[in-house]
Amino acid sequence: MIMDSFNIPLEQLNLEVLGVTNYTKKKVWYTVKAGVSGDDCEVPVTIGVVRGCQSGPTIYVGGAAHSDEIGGAEVASRLVEILKPEKLTGTVIVVPLQDPLAIRYSYWSGGRLDGVDRHTDWVHEALSRLALKCSAIIDIHCPSFFNIYKPTAYVPVAENMKPYISLARALSVRFTIEFKGEGLIQEAARNKIPAVIYEFGEGGRRNSKDVRLAVKAIERAIAYLGNNCKEECRSGELSKLKVEPIHIVKTIPVYACASGFPEYMVAPGEQLRAGAIISEINSIRRARCRVVAPADSWLLNTSSKPYLNLRDRVALLGLLEN
Repeated sequence: MIMDSFNIPLEQLNLEVLGVTNYTKKKVWYTVKAGVSGDDCEVPVTIGVVRGCQSGPTIYVGGAAHSDEIGGAEVASRLVEILKPEKLTGTVIVVPLQDPLAIRYSYWSGGRLDGVDRHTDWVHEALSRLALKCSAIIDIHCPSFFNIYKPTAYVPVAENMKPYISLARALSVRFTIEFKGEGLIQEAARNKIPAVIYEFGEGGRRNSKDVRLAVKAIERAIAYLGNNCKEECRSGELSKLKVEPIHIVKTIPVYACASGFPEYMVAPGEQLRAGAIISEINSIRRARCRVVAPADSWLLNTSSKPYLNLRDRVALLGLLEN
């Protein structure tokens, strides 16, 4: 694998500089100077570029946009390792650490850097401009520390939802959730670029099985987007994919009604009826408090904290309709 570096500032980086139309069947890791940190250290951004054997779409895959998303960085790095240029059409651009400064200075305090997610804005903006020049975007995230998710796709709210739901389906996720906030995928939707946030695992923890499944999921999505030389994988063919994601339009949190040790009766991904017991909290006074589902819903995640304080979030539920 070739290693190279650019002396140009990150904000000047573009698809032409990365040679995305140079179909030489090569993998290249580039190091770009992103700027200087507060302690006068250079902040590099590493970008993997896998160039295929013939023309095709350019896909942007980003990982670790936040300080505790070590799983996303590993998935992105492994993706570059397993992609084979001779079997690839087009180009895949992979950025394992989209916020290298946060990763560098991170220590665990509430799951984010210093208890606050200190996003490096200039790096984020430059990488977003690069991503929005691509044919599709897959943004890898891990949920916050102390929350366990089934693989989930966040899709932008758009007039035509089909391209985004189809991309989520190619990732074989259990749930798709409408993302109504501002961000990269919403900007992509305004530019009619297929984009999705792929969320898996747990922030701050590494699970090798979760990482393997996530790598396979993104590899399938890349094939679906037309980046595979095998004819049956091209043209957006989804007929072989069995998964039909459950589309969530609203989420509701459920909180602890007492302090104590939670015992869960259900697991993420299960369907609940109103009144179903999610967890029983055993307090130090040996009292038991039941946390129940307030409505028919799906269990999106549960807390992994061994001890919950009063009003800590126990779980997140998803509703199919408003």
